[in-house]
Amino acid sequence: MERRCTSMEYSLMKDKIVKKLFTNQNIGKRYSAAIIASVLGLDELDVYNNLEFAHTNIGTNANYVDSEADAIFLHGKKIINIEFNRFYGEKSNIKNETYIVHLYLNQLHTSNDYLNLKNIIQINIDNYDYFDKKQFLYHSAMMETNLHLLDRQHIEIYHINLQFLRELDYNKLIEDEFRLEELVYILVCEDKEKLTYLYEKDELMRQVSEEARQIAEDMKEWAYYNPEEIRRQDMEIAIKRAKEESLEKGRLQGIAEGKLQGIGENKLATAKEMLHLNIDDDTILKVSKLTQEELDSLKKD
Repeated sequence: MERRCTSMEYSLMKDKIVKKLFTNQNIGKRYSAAIIASVLGLDELDVYNNLEFAHTNIGTNANYVDSEADAIFLHGKKIINIEFNRFYGEKSNIKNETYIVHLYLNQLHTSNDYLNLKNIIQINIDNYDYFDKKQFLYHSAMMETNLHLLDRQHIEIYHINLQFLRELDYNKLIEDEFRLEELVYILVCEDKEKLTYLYEKDELMRQVSEEARQIAEDMKEWAYYNPEEIRRQDMEIAIKRAKEESLEKGRLQGIAEGKLQGIGENKLATAKEMLHLNIDDDTILKVSKLTQEELDSLKKD
């Protein structure tokens, strides 16, 4: 029988806790170095020894909004931006793209700088399946579309799919011993017993677990908290973002704020909103309390 981690609907770490974890001067650098090394196929110790923190405010224009990235590092000829993306949305996708552009352009001050450009690598830790192809790690680079030959290699984008881990059998996770999966599993699992067993021989991840709890305590909110509360908060954020994006495109469809008073009060409306946000079926069924037959019928409509 498959055993998956409890509370699979959402990443259990709040955004600001994750950001503080990655930018922590001690354990954050070690944790980020481990993730970067696993994604890029580099030696973990070498990455750590040559990794430097960079300022996360990348906007040079005073009118540029959302210019604060999550975590930026320098490693040799590379600038590495780690972004934690909780919701899929056009606005957040464009924002991540602007980070890449700014990190690229910020290097150019004189004509000689063109010859010394650092490569931009963006690692997105997504709370969803970005390409919806059920892969754990996606890699994008600029290439010729017909021949699939790399064109320029100055910009690379990776997507880590946390949804993949939610649906992964815990026993398979332990058996595979895939380093990157184990490193980010803490971002989707609240079962302390499972995490303790998974990290019993991993000194780094034991320290990461403790640091995450300490950050949450310092901020007077726990990293591991009530699933019902996170559902309510995430629905509020999701509906707000859906409204903003609809307004920008000129097609606001009137998402009623009062629907959040009780998620069960209007099951169909809740399910429609979540379908619009590309949230997976299991989560929709748990939050809206619809049956599978009702959800399938709603999809056809």
